[in-house]
Amino acid sequence: MCPALQLAHSVPLRASGFMEVEQGRSWIARTLAAMLGLPKTGFKVPVTIDVSERQGRIRWQRRFGPQEFVSTQWFEGPILLERRGPATFAFDLDVAEQEVRYRQRWLRVAGVPCPPFLGAQITGLVKSAGPGWFVSVVIAMSGVGVLCRYSGEMRSD
Repeated sequence: MCPALQLAHSVPLRASGFMEVEQGRSWIARTLAAMLGLPKTGFKVPVTIDVSERQGRIRWQRRFGPQEFVSTQWFEGPILLERRGPATFAFDLDVAEQEVRYRQRWLRVAGVPCPPFLGAQITGLVKSAGPGWFVSVVIAMSGVGVLCRYSGEMRSD
């Protein structure tokens, strides 16, 4: 990976930037996004990220304006697991020199496998952008469409 991507995935990390955030257009998408605590729609939303390690797991504390979004990540073999509340997401990573792509493999809620048609599907991209990195994340649900998407550039503080 290039230096900017190595930095974007380093621990500890403190980074900041701005994101364009868009929630889904339907009332059900907006309601689900609110229930899940996803970022609210906004242009140039200030974002900070604090990444730290605790007991072999990585704690991600993201702030989108006043909203806080905390999750814990760890690897089991080549699979990246991320837990937020009772939900655990598994991701396959496609790592290249200038970008990392995240593709959700499965979702469990309270340890119970969630069928794809019932759960959120998350895809993400982190790619080199000058001295920082560009982030793009889409959270969607089958039959509902996009719940939230956000993208923008981040830099280490």
